[in-house]
Amino acid sequence: MFSQVDEPIGFLPDLVTMGDSTPALNFRLSVERFPLKLKSKKDRLNGVKLLEFNRPPRDLEFKPIGVKEFRFREKGDSVKIWFTGVDTTSQLVILSEKRIIDTISLRPKSRIPNLTSQKLEGDKKKSVSVLPQKAVPITMNLPILSWQDSLFLLTRDSLPEKLKALIEIDSLNPRTLTLKYPWREKSTYHLTIFPKGITGINGKSLKDTILRQISVTPKDQLGNILLTLNPPDSTKQYVVSLLSNKKKLESRILPPGKTKAEWKLMPPGDYSLELIEDTVPNGFWDSGNYLRAQQPERVFVKKLEKLRANWDLEIIWTPTDTPPEVEDPSNPPTDKNKKENE
Repeated sequence: MFSQVDEPIGFLPDLVTMGDSTPALNFRLSVERFPLKLKSKKDRLNGVKLLEFNRPPRDLEFKPIGVKEFRFREKGDSVKIWFTGVDTTSQLVILSEKRIIDTISLRPKSRIPNLTSQKLEGDKKKSVSVLPQKAVPITMNLPILSWQDSLFLLTRDSLPEKLKALIEIDSLNPRTLTLKYPWREKSTYHLTIFPKGITGINGKSLKDTILRQISVTPKDQLGNILLTLNPPDSTKQYVVSLLSNKKKLESRILPPGKTKAEWKLMPPGDYSLELIEDTVPNGFWDSGNYLRAQQPERVFVKKLEKLRANWDLEIIWTPTDTPPEVEDPSNPPTDKNKKENE
């Protein structure tokens, strides 16, 4: 009997009259998606908090009140926030899916260090390898407030010419700058970031020079994954994700009528595909809800042939099977609730 909010539940979309000739009944089990709640908040510094929720947030928004600068980063069911310029009246309103779920105080506390006293530092990497189409990350210990292009020097091989790269803050990590450039194969690049080239959220600027060597992986050492999907229902939207070691790498939304997706210049190795029948549609997996008579969205998983270097791995996929129990695909899949569809 269903008795706990975190227990799997399954139900049929229609009433069934049981009899000797009643065929086997298939239930799609899932844990209902319960309302988002703030479980705890921990002070790391005056100006840094770790917020922990009862599940991974969706469409999270923050409205800081009486705050000069504010940045945040989501990771699983927790969110780290950084803020400056607060006083005893400063607050943070937390919203999810346009609904207010909590309001917390940001007032400074005594006896703990302040964010404003922290030194801005970069990671210690001396060299990195980059895929031809990817950006080079430059990660600091604090969220980045600003940077000066004139204090970034990028050169190729032994040539003295300064190259113009596109520098942006990573949309998923406020502590990381991304350096985008049309990298040339079999070339070595040299990046120098001079003091004061980057300023952190606390107003402190970089004091030490950052030096980094960048090597470009040749395209003939990479492969392409090309998918043609024969969807179970051509009128619905689907979300297809590429996974490696159960970690989600990149996702593609396929609206009704679109059946192709590709992942180019990928390192050789083992990959799988995850497909969500995005019935709602919202780009996320939605669990079942008994009161709304909503079935959980179907999830399919396909293990791929090993990707080899300098190779196009072409897949034609017709998903035909549904796992008996469906859990949130944002969590690592297990053999319990995932099946391979060949």
